[in-house]
Amino acid sequence: LILNAGVHLGAKIPAIIAGGYRTQKWKTPIPADSSLGYAANFLNMLGITPEEGLVNALNIVLILYLDHTINCSTFTSLVVESSMTDPYGPLIAAGTSLKGVRHGGANEIATDMFDAIGKPENAREYIFNRLKKKEIVFGFGHRLGHYKHNVESRVRIAEKIGRPLAEK
Repeated sequence: LILNAGVHLGAKIPAIIAGGYRTQKWKTPIPADSSLGYAANFLNMLGITPEEGLVNALNIVLILYLDHTINCSTFTSLVVESSMTDPYGPLIAAGTSLKGVRHGGANEIATDMFDAIGKPENAREYIFNRLKKKEIVFGFGHRLGHYKHNVESRVRIAEKIGRPLAEK
């Protein structure tokens, strides 16, 4: 029963995220397509054509996020789960811990930055202007400089995948 609930929740999360994103942009949500895999379906529901390279990149990034050992949200969900609660409590607790700017909350700030940039051709100038003013440029995941050279091999993998996509 608990495993079944977990599988159903895991399957619904991309639809909730994509539907919410499209609703915020005043666009109609796109229903799931059972002929597509997880990453391709998520991209499709966002309104992004699931090209093979992009799907492969998203699959790798999702695996890298899963292989994050014991981050804040994982730790929080494990603590709540150890109390033998229902399958939803750990997800709610983990989601709440994601709100902080030192965890997933930075992703929301990065999304606001993307809105401020507007078009891809504005990105380079926007980033360089922020760096020139010594302002923080929020991104997804951990600070690149710190983890790239010290600990975090996932950053090197994500960077190798992301740079060509960012240029594209």
